[in-house]
Amino acid sequence: MEKWKKRMGYGVGDLGCNLVFGTMASYLMFFYTDVFGITAAAAGTLMLVTKIIDAFADTGMGLIVDRTHTRWGQGRPYFIIGAVPFTVFTILTFIVPDTGMTGKLVWAYVTFTLLNIAYTVVNIPLNTIVPRLTSDVHERNWLVTTRMICALLGTALVMSITTPLVNLFGQGSTQKGFLITMSLYAVLALLIFVITFMNTEEVVPPAVKQEKHSFLEDLKGLTGQSILFFILNFLYFALFVIRNTTVIYYFTYNLGRSGWLTFVGLFGILSGLPMLLVLPFLQKNYQKGLACC
Repeated sequence: MEKWKKRMGYGVGDLGCNLVFGTMASYLMFFYTDVFGITAAAAGTLMLVTKIIDAFADTGMGLIVDRTHTRWGQGRPYFIIGAVPFTVFTILTFIVPDTGMTGKLVWAYVTFTLLNIAYTVVNIPLNTIVPRLTSDVHERNWLVTTRMICALLGTALVMSITTPLVNLFGQGSTQKGFLITMSLYAVLALLIFVITFMNTEEVVPPAVKQEKHSFLEDLKGLTGQSILFFILNFLYFALFVIRNTTVIYYFTYNLGRSGWLTFVGLFGILSGLPMLLVLPFLQKNYQKGLACC
């Protein structure tokens, strides 16, 4: 029971992240062009610029976590530190200011950039905290699998219910519908991050006590392999965002069936969930096979 409490407490953190990240990946481009009122070119440039900034923020946040030492651990405090900004900037991103085009662009750049940074503050520790939650390799695989399942559920959830919620809350006003829906997601994410903080005690200390270095020295220490991984990761998420942002346009304008997005979300669960469920067992049997040899 205690193991599953930690597994679920850790895993739901990514559900909280994906309530917002999944919506950004699938709906934000549509929101900017069809609700916020900026051109597709401006929205695309905005997303490119903010993602480049976010890439550096991810690296910086990783260095910050490495240099953090508190009685709550290294990564765990940031679930609380980042929760409120994440909630606030999610809501602000989906507010449409009553200004001209220039004012809207400034608002969009500032709010979306800050939202990405707030997302980085909670998500990078979620990525790096596993080795400090347990020294059992098999249990670490269970933690990662639980997190991946929760991430899949979060993405599928927003794909399934966002359009119905926008229509329900908006009552004919898509702008109002998006704002209320995203406010709901943001508050739920805040509560989830608190749950994650409460259930992710870091029991494994860092294996090696690190010497103090400046951030510049840490950046210089990045190897060619890490830079290659950075580029591949950037390209992967770029393709992920391109795929997800085009889905809503295709179903809305090509098929005229935006309601079918619910089925896209459900099929997303059905396609990925079975493999995620068997991964821990496959890994355990693989380790046994290696031990026998």
